[in-house]
Amino acid sequence: NVVEKAEIMVDARKVIVLIPMWFSFLIGCIFGTYLQTQMKVYALLVPASVTFSVGLVYAFFRKDLKAYLKSITTEKQRLSADEKQLLTDDVHSMAVTLVHVTEQLNRLQENQQISGPLGSQIVTELKEELAGMCGVIALVEENLQNLCETEATEEDLPDW
Repeated sequence: NVVEKAEIMVDARKVIVLIPMWFSFLIGCIFGTYLQTQMKVYALLVPASVTFSVGLVYAFFRKDLKAYLKSITTEKQRLSADEKQLLTDDVHSMAVTLVHVTEQLNRLQENQQISGPLGSQIVTELKEELAGMCGVIALVEENLQNLCETEATEEDLPDW
């Protein structure tokens, strides 16, 4: 199932972030315990100085870091003209296919080739599902157009 595979990928990405965090915490605890036995209360100066140093570096290089992150974001958002055309063609092809299937169902029902209450119930359910699919494809098409038209601006990144 596509949804289950997507959920597994999300969980895998979470694990990739959480495992290094857990190891860092464990190493920090061990190192902190060792420092506390050696330096007593002054051991707290070590993590405080590391935090201060990283904060100071960030304060000095914030604009450069922001510009770098913006360039990465805009690079990822840019699609080539061929990619845009392929995506647009695929979405249009799916929409045409769904409309064609809906028309076939209507013809079958009009020609009374589907008989009985069970047959008409199945056709009704299929029409409802197809209408839902058409709605989703319309949203995908709209999002695709928005993606193709917009470029990332500096306001996309927070100004901390």
